[in-house]
Amino acid sequence: SVEAGLDALETTATGRASLRQTLVNKVLPPVIAIAVVLVVWQGLISFEIVDNPSKLPSPGDVWHVLRQSWLEGTLLG
Repeated sequence: SVEAGLDALETTATGRASLRQTLVNKVLPPVIAIAVVLVVWQGLISFEIVDNPSKLPSPGDVWHVLRQSWLEGTLLG
């Protein structure tokens, strides 16, 4: 029985995870986390919990600045 246990430790799994399983387990959690952060962020702006744009700009404003910086070539340096 000891040899059987050691043999079981040496064997490797031969099956690969399906594409659907990989997407659900590895891609979906970060996407959901980013979506939750964006919804909370926009909620803070929409419900006027943070009403000073210099403290917390809206996600749209941040996106426009990032896009403009990218187009001008000044985003990365």
